[in-house]
Amino acid sequence: MKGMVALGLLLFGLIARAEPSGNFFQSDSRLPADLQRVLILPLTAQAARADLESGCESLAQVLQAELAKTRRFEVVHATAETLRSRTGRSAWSAADALPAKFFSALREAYGCDAVLFCEVTAFKAYAPLSVGWRLRLVDARSQQTLWASDEVFDASHGDIQHGARRYERQEARATSERPSSDWLVLNSPRRFGQFTLATLLATLPRR
Repeated sequence: MKGMVALGLLLFGLIARAEPSGNFFQSDSRLPADLQRVLILPLTAQAARADLESGCESLAQVLQAELAKTRRFEVVHATAETLRSRTGRSAWSAADALPAKFFSALREAYGCDAVLFCEVTAFKAYAPLSVGWRLRLVDARSQQTLWASDEVFDASHGDIQHGARRYERQEARATSERPSSDWLVLNSPRRFGQFTLATLLATLPRR
């Protein structure tokens, strides 16, 4: 499409260290040495549905917190107002046809080296919980996809339940707290969201 930038879909590779195993892609096992600042775009929904919009509201702050925990890069957050003034819209997904100067405009506004597109693809706020994520990290200079993940976590599946319980125990040990009950991680959308993001973000390229 003339005047637009399309981020072509890349085949996702299955790498065993992701638990539960899921769909993700790495262009390299390490991030570029000169990639320091990543701009996080506002969390969007795959479709205009009430459940997905609720998921965005519930999980936006969780996403920000879990990204900060990775310590892979400096995180800055795009505002809807700046996006609208610089790109013509207040929200974008990686599937959208982007304006030709999309990345250069964001680099000028935020001094970012890469942009993270964030999308909720599934959300169920009552047991068995379900959360779906589509995330893509794109180098704002070369427009190359550095990392991407597309996964749905459904707590009705035994392997997801097992992974959530293991995450809860590991978090309790790391913070010297008494272990939380399995009920919390499998019934709180926020806590379950933390588990799903910790699992996906663990597959980011290393620093």
